[in-house]
Amino acid sequence: MIAFIQRDLYYQFIQDFESQHQLNETIYHVSCILWLPRHEFGIVATPRGLVFGDVVMECEEERYRTCESAVRLLTLNVLKVMKMCLRWDCRFTRQLVTSSVMNSKFSCSSFGAKAVIVVEKEGIFNRLVEDKFIERFPSVIVTGLGYPPLYVRVLVHKLETKLQLPVFGLFDHGPHGMAIHLTYKAGSRRYGDLYAIKKMKLVGLLRKDVSELKLSTHPLTKRDLQLAKSLLAEHPLVHEIDNYSSELREMLKSGRKAELQSLYENSCRFLADEFLPSRILQRRFI
Repeated sequence: MIAFIQRDLYYQFIQDFESQHQLNETIYHVSCILWLPRHEFGIVATPRGLVFGDVVMECEEERYRTCESAVRLLTLNVLKVMKMCLRWDCRFTRQLVTSSVMNSKFSCSSFGAKAVIVVEKEGIFNRLVEDKFIERFPSVIVTGLGYPPLYVRVLVHKLETKLQLPVFGLFDHGPHGMAIHLTYKAGSRRYGDLYAIKKMKLVGLLRKDVSELKLSTHPLTKRDLQLAKSLLAEHPLVHEIDNYSSELREMLKSGRKAELQSLYENSCRFLADEFLPSRILQRRFI
């Protein structure tokens, strides 16, 4: 099957849709009617997400190219199926998370990873890579660059289930950081809990980290306040996870939030050398 990127489809049928959002919703409804995920009928999203660490991923895929004999006959619509074995070694370079993770023939292996570390931001991801965190704590580091797209959630879910690795999340101490964590942990509106990482732990930032380390904070915005109140009122997991609702209530009470970058106020290597390893080994997470 030939795959089309969702963004490209919009421009191919721009006269039929008022916006990218309208096209996305149409694809979603078709997916629901057919009971098939979008990749099953050849629609994929632009890769958005990075992975690095002690994991090698492989996948056998079918690719299509125009058959040479067809070119000579000027029948360009004749395609030849090419089977390809794709391999990504994440131990030495950052890799993009692509639609290959959805393939039934996707596999992954590790040589000694102890955990999966999911981080909210690309900057924090890059810092952990550059500070050689995986040498101190053998692991796989993943980022969805904010709210995670489907492929990133599928990858983390497969790393957890296939490699039997615990998953730890590192996000800003703010309503959006907690909402991103809940997206991984509870799943999404479109796919439910199919790819939910239900045992994922939140290692930071927590309100105790902010007070104990005297981290810099910023006032909550109007959108932050609305999101925090919405999570408390509507998200079922908020009241099921120990101390989660109290984190949000204390955040609302203080009216302040803190970003992961504030950890660098202690030292530029504090996150990789001290904070993250100690929180995991001392089980200081929720």
